[in-house]
Amino acid sequence: MTISPELTFSYNDIWELISVSKIPDFLIMDMLKDEKDKARIFCVLSLDMNLVLKSLFGSFVQHVMYLNNSCPVKIGLSIEARDVETLATYLQFNGADVSYLCGDVASSDRSIPFEVFMELVNLINECIARAVFQPKNSCEGDIVLNILIYRTSQGMPSGLYLTGLCTYY
Repeated sequence: MTISPELTFSYNDIWELISVSKIPDFLIMDMLKDEKDKARIFCVLSLDMNLVLKSLFGSFVQHVMYLNNSCPVKIGLSIEARDVETLATYLQFNGADVSYLCGDVASSDRSIPFEVFMELVNLINECIARAVFQPKNSCEGDIVLNILIYRTSQGMPSGLYLTGLCTYY
C-alpha cells in the first residue's frame, strides 16, 4: 500500500507543531448523522489529524479496550444497562441520573460532568508518562490465526478518533 506524499507531509507538519506545544490549525465539520431514527451531530476531522490523534492516544484507547471485561469502561462494544449500573455503583451515584454514562443515549456527549472528563485526562497523562509508551506502536497490532500472523492497524472511526473514548467513558 502506498501512502500519498501529501498525507505524509501533512501528518508530519501537524506532528511537528504538536511536538513544540503549538496547536495546529484544523477544520472540524459538524454533520448530521441519522442514527436509530434520530439525527445527531457528528464531528468529522481530517484523516491527517485523526492519524496524529491515533498516534498520540491509540495505545491508551487500546488499553481501555483490552480491559473491557474487567472495568466498567466500554469502548468499541455496545454497553448494556447492567454495565451502566455497575459504573454508577462504582462511582457511588446512589440513584442519581446516570443517562450520560451510556454513550448511546441522546445528548450524552453534552451532559458528561467536568469531573469525569478530568479523570479521563489524568488516565491519559499516566499512560503517556510510562517509559514504554511509543506512539507508533499504538497504530499496529498482531493477530494470530491458525499459523499465520496478521498485522492490523486497529480501527479508525469515520469522524474523530477519540469519540469512542470520550463518549463511553
